[in-house]
Amino acid sequence: IDLDDIITYGIRNIRKADIDYAEANGMVCKLVGRAAMKDGSVAAAVMPMMLKKEDIFADIPKNFNAIESQSKTLGAATFVGQGAGCLPTAHAVVQNVVDIWKNQDPEINPKDHVHIDNTKHTGRFYIHSVKSAFMNDIIDRYVGENTFLTKEISLLEMNMMVQTAADPALFIAEVAE
Repeated sequence: IDLDDIITYGIRNIRKADIDYAEANGMVCKLVGRAAMKDGSVAAAVMPMMLKKEDIFADIPKNFNAIESQSKTLGAATFVGQGAGCLPTAHAVVQNVVDIWKNQDPEINPKDHVHIDNTKHTGRFYIHSVKSAFMNDIIDRYVGENTFLTKEISLLEMNMMVQTAADPALFIAEVAE
């Protein structure tokens, strides 16, 4: 995949009001990377998500990472481990290089190119933007000053709308259903 095709939003502009909204609605906000294969293409994004407190990913502590994998025989399996710090990071980088060098994963062929199609990733999004007037077409309801929930839309459509608004103070999080 081309990394530039992955829609990415961070937590730089998160405010106390955003955390308070999540808490008041039984959620926590976590930075999540997601990818899912649908109809031969991949929907992929890295962005904050407002997860229900009961979600296993909502309870992952500070410097830990978690990954969930789906398989036909096992179903959902979640793995949790260190994700930050010099030694865990160094281990991950070296392991990735070794795996690529040995071509240990038969599912990965460096010659294959997977198309990213975020039109198939749909959801509702929590957005704080002083330029919300540029996004009237996707607003479901306001939940605070310059803060709203979107209608159910594709990630790609939401991303194009947000880019048109060009708000440097934007905060966005997908809302788990």
